[in-house]
Amino acid sequence: MKKNYLDITFSEKKRILEMHKKHSNLIIEQDDEMDLYARTMFDNPDYESERQKVKLVPKTTTTTTTIPQDVVDIEDKPLDDEIPVLEPKEPEPIEIFDEPQIVKDSRKYLGSPYVMGSQGTKTFDCSGFVRRMLYEMGIIESITDTKKVGRRAVDIYNSPNVTKKTLSEVKPGDLVFFGQGSSISHVGLVSKVDENEQGEKIFHMIHASSSSGIQDTEKTNYTKKGVNKSSYWANKIKGFGEVV
Repeated sequence: MKKNYLDITFSEKKRILEMHKKHSNLIIEQDDEMDLYARTMFDNPDYESERQKVKLVPKTTTTTTTIPQDVVDIEDKPLDDEIPVLEPKEPEPIEIFDEPQIVKDSRKYLGSPYVMGSQGTKTFDCSGFVRRMLYEMGIIESITDTKKVGRRAVDIYNSPNVTKKTLSEVKPGDLVFFGQGSSISHVGLVSKVDENEQGEKIFHMIHASSSSGIQDTEKTNYTKKGVNKSSYWANKIKGFGEVV
């Protein structure tokens, strides 16, 4: 038979209160199954029973976050204000190589065969190719006109209408002359002026090769490093000129 907590005498209650001032429950051993349960301290107003506390706890709880006062007092700011603004970086200038029209137009003849004495438009020799381009640019009046610019490479070089230049002065669209000894035997159209990895000035040309026809030395393996760096052409350069 279970013992009712009301059967506890006043004196027992008082003794228990003195012994367990900081305890909120009186644990009473029950029947043979050793079931334990808590009962409220009878007249103690300073403590709540575990049963009362359980009743006060809601079945579902909501977790709340305590925000420190110094954070609460901070005025809300737009997100953009918290992201550092990076100033746009000025793009590095890119040097664009703008080919003169005479060089651009000359490329349409790349691959045309070499034929001595021919001035185009299907075949060319070296001076015939240069004269064809001068004619198309309106620099000479007729492809057969030799008054302003002579017919052969040496005649073009010696023309009073050709201003001589040095390598430091040469630019795309100028002429370059080659030969052996004191003779001039070949002429080409300067197509590009550049610097190599060593900072040295180099140039390329479009010309009529007796073995390959109209070619661009920038696209030819043995002259890719520059005509003036080619073992074949370098020691044959006789000068540069501009038709005026």
